[in-house]
Amino acid sequence: MHFLRKVFKNLITGVIPNLGSKRRNFLESPRVIALVNWENLGDFVLFTSVIRETKRNFPNAKLIVVAQKENKELANECSYVDKWVWVKGHRDPKPGMGHGVETNYWKKLIVTYLALLFYGSRKIDLLIGPDWLLVKNSSQLRQNLLFRKGNRRTELLQSAPVEKLELFQDKSHQVTRMLSILEMFGLQVESDEIENWITPSVTSTEVDMESLQNVRHHHILISIGAGQARRSWPIESVKDLVSSLEAEYESFQMTIVGPKSLVTAETIQAFPNSGSVRNLIGKTDLSSVVRLMQNSDLLISNDSGLVHIAASLKLPCVVVSAHPLNADPWHLHSPNRYHPWKTAFRVIQPEVLVDNCLGSCQATNPHCIKLITPTEVLKACNSLLTQKWP
Repeated sequence: MHFLRKVFKNLITGVIPNLGSKRRNFLESPRVIALVNWENLGDFVLFTSVIRETKRNFPNAKLIVVAQKENKELANECSYVDKWVWVKGHRDPKPGMGHGVETNYWKKLIVTYLALLFYGSRKIDLLIGPDWLLVKNSSQLRQNLLFRKGNRRTELLQSAPVEKLELFQDKSHQVTRMLSILEMFGLQVESDEIENWITPSVTSTEVDMESLQNVRHHHILISIGAGQARRSWPIESVKDLVSSLEAEYESFQMTIVGPKSLVTAETIQAFPNSGSVRNLIGKTDLSSVVRLMQNSDLLISNDSGLVHIAASLKLPCVVVSAHPLNADPWHLHSPNRYHPWKTAFRVIQPEVLVDNCLGSCQATNPHCIKLITPTEVLKACNSLLTQKWP
């Protein structure tokens, strides 16, 4: 039995990609660097800082980045990456859903692993990403395949030089948290700015962007939908907010955007086109949304990826968050960790967790977020718009 285990182990280790380097000074002149980010749109925007700083440290190394296929449009104008590997993150969403069901974890793992084996040509000297990729033997492979998002004691941290572990900032905004991992590996971080690599379109296939030019001088952009249904503020509440904004800001143009899956009878009836309101739900791609942002004074949104795109453009944001004030302050859904980065913002949160929710909202559908009132959000909008025009 011992002999068979040894043979099996040797067979397994023989096919494991040599993702790491045995060269002692590989960080001085790495040949190939791989970054892995499986996260959704917003997380990817924050990750732009990691991509830039990695390339700045090693301008001559080949940089491979693995990311969700759904984020491909975000990389249109990126000049740092030599090879993109796109992995499908979600299935197509059903009507009424902001996102489809997440792609099987094991499928993403296998596709990523094989892609790095192929494109890295067994010469990857530095890999930063999910810790299951940092394998040296069959035992470690078996352990790392059990990794799940949110595991704080990762192999990535355990494999870093001990004297640099104190540089890791677990309880901080996601940008500084990720950049601190680079610093653990000895990289120098020059800037913590996030970037925007989307090409703003002049026209979209479904909406003539020129028709959006309006005699109204000021513009508020309102985004509906989020990655999970529990993080979506009810349409009825958004409708009431729009009515209040129309009454208070008569000279403003308001545009409602959202994915095609949210084109429903409810959203069509809630936001009819008028002189001051334009319903573009399902009619814009990311490029046209960026152009709308560039001509807006404020974005109102759920906790979603568009918030971070807006932040990259320095557009003020009001975020309606499903994460209650008395919940875990450093949870993956906490605004402490994912608030708009380096732009003026307000985050509106429910006061308390509802019913059996623990740590964060645990419901499948809108739940804790329903405690937030249109009056609270309107007040936050007023405070930002007043800052702009005292």
